[in-house]
Amino acid sequence: MPLRIILLILALGTIAATVIGGYLYYSAAQASAVTEVETRLSEAVTDLKDRIEDLISEHQGKARVMAGFEELKEALKSRSLESLHRATRILSRFSALRVDDVCYLMDADGNTIASSNYNEPDSFVGKNYSFRLYFSDAMRGHATIYMAVGVTSHEKGVYFSCPVIIEGSDRPVGVAVIKASVKSLERTISHQRHGVALLVHETGLIFLSSRGDWNLNSLWILPDNQLSRIAATKQFGKGPWTWTGLERKSSNRALDPSGNPYVLTETKLERYPEWSIVALSSLASLPSRVYPLWKAKTEFGILGFLAIVIGAIVVLFALAQRDVHKREEAEKSLRQSEERYRTLVENSFDGIFVQRGAKIIFANTRLHEMLGYENGELEGLDHWLVYHPEYHGITRERAQARMRGEDVPSHYEVKLQRKDGSFLYGDIDARGVTVDGEPGVQAWVRDITERMLAEESLKQNRQMLQTILSASPIGIAYAEEGKI
Repeated sequence: MPLRIILLILALGTIAATVIGGYLYYSAAQASAVTEVETRLSEAVTDLKDRIEDLISEHQGKARVMAGFEELKEALKSRSLESLHRATRILSRFSALRVDDVCYLMDADGNTIASSNYNEPDSFVGKNYSFRLYFSDAMRGHATIYMAVGVTSHEKGVYFSCPVIIEGSDRPVGVAVIKASVKSLERTISHQRHGVALLVHETGLIFLSSRGDWNLNSLWILPDNQLSRIAATKQFGKGPWTWTGLERKSSNRALDPSGNPYVLTETKLERYPEWSIVALSSLASLPSRVYPLWKAKTEFGILGFLAIVIGAIVVLFALAQRDVHKREEAEKSLRQSEERYRTLVENSFDGIFVQRGAKIIFANTRLHEMLGYENGELEGLDHWLVYHPEYHGITRERAQARMRGEDVPSHYEVKLQRKDGSFLYGDIDARGVTVDGEPGVQAWVRDITERMLAEESLKQNRQMLQTILSASPIGIAYAEEGKI
């Protein structure tokens, strides 16, 4: 074959290989960039979801405890000035636990009779909130969580309501409410660096947004009849609720009014499925990020190093595939390990809980059963509340000392208090742990009530026998194996 034909074939082959290689590299770089965007959005969604659920867990327990105070029940019964003052002090004490929170008490008609913000211009005292879903649900005996814009303060908040029940009454006599500020969540969302993060109601209205002009807008276009239903609830203010202009094209893609594509990630809050975390990121800037790298690689090939480039691409692809495979195997192994550990913990015969600082952040099913709580109720409570009041002081001191790294007994016996006020004996095995970089405690609780009661019964029987023997008018001796 003539040399010029060989050179022509080589030249054409070089050009073709360069074009194909450049195209393949560009496509792979673009796909990788999209994957990176999706990963970042997923991380942002997970972080915001955790923060919202932390806020909810923290306040759920406080609302239940607050509703049980006798001062609130007495205020609902007597309505005397003195009883209302005492109830206000209790509400103010709970409100002070977190800045910007408001705690208030409503009667059975929805009238606010006491509030921690009684001295503020936008005080809730005297206001009627019977139209709120959190009130009607609580009056039916259900603790409720409700996110809304305040009709008095006009500020967004998360409302935690709990029925106030007086012994002997067949229905609640009032409702205790904590309105938790969302300012910390707004700060978290506003610092979102990748795309736009949103907290969206099932109606499509945006409650929180990292993009300020989208707050209280509709994510998708809504028909007039649905907007009328939203207005009737007063949950999201008076409107208008402007449409963002986005149109959903698939489960993870959307277009803005200019036709720019967006990657979309959406996750529902597990315990509150009417709310979703949505994250969006524009794909319009991807070509400008991918092109410079693509241009450098193709020019390198055109200058005569195509073979090296192709070889490098093949090697790098193989290495990347191997690394991806290793990472997938490692992630699979980690998931299996976590599942085995969770199964072991959930199926344990002993109660187990983990605290970070003073708060319980995890408790297994067995501990909930032992103490008479529904699953999840213990999470967010102060750890010493699971113990009998006479053990509050010592358990709190030991936990604090253990988290400071001091040497304290890890194994001891205590009384624990069930939700209904009854108690049981427990054998505790505790150790210090680190939870998300903070000191904490992991504790195992074994129910030893039967053993303790048996020992107490045996002790009483021996004392009774000793009393009988001592009072007998005749001599009595006890012999065992030939010995007195």
